Amino acid sequence: FDWAKKASAAAFVGASVAPAKKESSVSRKALDQSSRYADLSLDEATLIKRLSCRLAWLHVLVAYIMKPKAGYDYLATAAHFAAESSTGTNVNYGKIYDFYLPPAFLRLYDGPAVNVEDMWRILGKGTSNGGLVVGTIIKPKLGLQPKPFGEACYAFWQGGDFIKNDEPQGNQVFCQMNECIPEVVK
Repeated sequence: FDWAKKASAAAFVGASVAPAKKESSVSRKALDQSSRYADLSLDEATLIKRLSCRLAWLHVLVAYIMKPKAGYDYLATAAHFAAESSTGTNVNYGKIYDFYLPPAFLRLYDGPAVNVEDMWRILGKGTSNGGLVVGTIIKPKLGLQPKPFGEACYAFWQGGDFIKNDEPQGNQVFCQMNECIPEVVK
């Protein structure tokens, strides 16, 4: 995997977005933490070397392409996207190309309660080579109402395996649970 090439592609994608003429103080304050999450001076070898230090298990390296919406700072939006702080309101496109998990990090993970064969069986994919298991989290708290939420679930199930709703669903006015669940199970 060529991290430098992907980083160049990411910079190219971000460069195609016209910068906002006047940045609001709200967006500046909301996105001013990017320097905590980004160091563009590092190359792949340096990043991997840093990941071999004693505290490396705290860091995961991810290569992705992301295109912010017009008017959003590229680096700040990329930092929010990488930290999963973006809920799609400031991103037009995002795709993960590769990721690196330090071996020390992987050794700490004892795995799920079931293995991938059990997932395949539960999803009706057999038990020998069910392939990739794909899921998504649909975000109703962004204002998605029950019927469009159910339609989004159905659309995902056409090519995916499961959806997960771990959003704070405290019977939000626009998406009541007693209306949402029947739309999902249709």
